[in-house]
Amino acid sequence: MFEVLHAEPLKIQDADHVDSEGQFKDLHIDLTSDLRKVVRDSASPLTGFIVKEEHKSQKLLDLISLLNLDNVQWVQQGISDLTTTQAFREVLWVTLMRPLSELAEVQGRMADLFPADIQDWNGNLQCSIVCSLVMLMYQAFTHGVNVQARYLKAPQLHPQVLAACNGMYMFPEQFPSFSEAIKQLPSLREVNVFGMDTKNGVPKATIIQGVKRAKTLADILPIQINNAPNFQVPYAQFSFPAPGQHVEMHILHFLKKT
Repeated sequence: MFEVLHAEPLKIQDADHVDSEGQFKDLHIDLTSDLRKVVRDSASPLTGFIVKEEHKSQKLLDLISLLNLDNVQWVQQGISDLTTTQAFREVLWVTLMRPLSELAEVQGRMADLFPADIQDWNGNLQCSIVCSLVMLMYQAFTHGVNVQARYLKAPQLHPQVLAACNGMYMFPEQFPSFSEAIKQLPSLREVNVFGMDTKNGVPKATIIQGVKRAKTLADILPIQINNAPNFQVPYAQFSFPAPGQHVEMHILHFLKKT
């Protein structure tokens, strides 16, 4: 069962059959319409991403512009600004941290299938994952937005973002907010996210103190860092047998299927 899941790419249901995709090497994450909705719906006043909805377009354009600048310090600022948001947590949750229905009995997650690829030696979320999710969000932000031709497509922009992000991992003291975020993110749990309802663009209803209602930002708990042994993913409910060959996770393409 576990071996079969390990061989299968992560599939996020695409209700609209959109054929664009982003993918990890040997761990494919499709940028389907549902994931795109999670990204865009999370970038809202509900999550604290913006103060008012009318500010959204400008905020997205500001982030797109930062990531496209030739100055590495501004690119790093864009990475930090995005990674430290609740919206980034929502995307990480959907792609890697939420329990899989195929592993419901052990509450297994996609992250549990690739424990060595989630954290680095310092217990931080791997740089490759950070960059991959930043680029997934970038592609979702630019989808349907009136951006000028000077902005790069995700495949062309990724090397620039990866190089800038590597520098942030080398000198963590220069990026305190970012460094704190990547230390916390491997310990992400359901209590730390909204869990967006992609059909309605609002947080899913849940039981809070005996009452079923949508979460608010006040209901989101701070991440509690759990230093798991032997490079297991924090809060893992089971240990997946290590694959015979290390699986390096990084972005490959944001291309349409052929």
